[in-house]
Amino acid sequence: MNQPSPGHPQETPPSSTNPGPPSLTRRAARITRAVPQVVACRQTAAHIWGLQVLPAPEADWPVELIAPGHIVIPGCLTYLAPLPDEDITDHNGVRITTMERTALDCARWLPRMEAVAIVDQFARKGIDLAALWHRPLNSWRLRDTLSLADRGAASPRESWLRVLLIDGGLPRPTTQIRVALAEDRFAYLDMGWESSRSRSSTTGSNTTPRPPTSSATRTAGRSCDDTAGG
Repeated sequence: MNQPSPGHPQETPPSSTNPGPPSLTRRAARITRAVPQVVACRQTAAHIWGLQVLPAPEADWPVELIAPGHIVIPGCLTYLAPLPDEDITDHNGVRITTMERTALDCARWLPRMEAVAIVDQFARKGIDLAALWHRPLNSWRLRDTLSLADRGAASPRESWLRVLLIDGGLPRPTTQIRVALAEDRFAYLDMGWESSRSRSSTTGSNTTPRPPTSSATRTAGRSCDDTAGG
């Protein structure tokens, strides 16, 4: 057995007496149980729904909450907004906005690149994009984000690249283009234009990358007033 060298204390495995900071999901579960009037929302909710959305380490991300009135909770970022019962559910022990409401909130409030990537991921998980258009869409920004959504995007990078190509004046590319290969095999291109046989691709990653323009740094323990709704 290896013995620790003098002057160098033996490290404690993270899984035993030093488990590390609680996950964002655990923090959100604890807070929504303790404070029954708050609901996890926005990127916190999207993360709990299983999306790649956090541009910062999970341990540093505040628990984002919707509340009916001013409330300050350490480690949380609270938004004041009305929230109908049909937009609230429970998932992984957390009181949370539904996938549809989370997608709309992210589309309405987040920077455009991040918002499109999140709506793309929700679409890939099965939410009905057409149904979102029947919700109150009280901003041009929200309508613009929904119009750019594409369930064929396989990663946030693909979503960002698609938006950059469109903003650059190119036609909207098709995602996941099927290409026939020899011996009855097929491959799929990330995106491209079938008529011109052009394609674009991105390099995948197991971590959530930062978009070309990231959202502003969040400040924990704040209370914000969303006057335009949740």
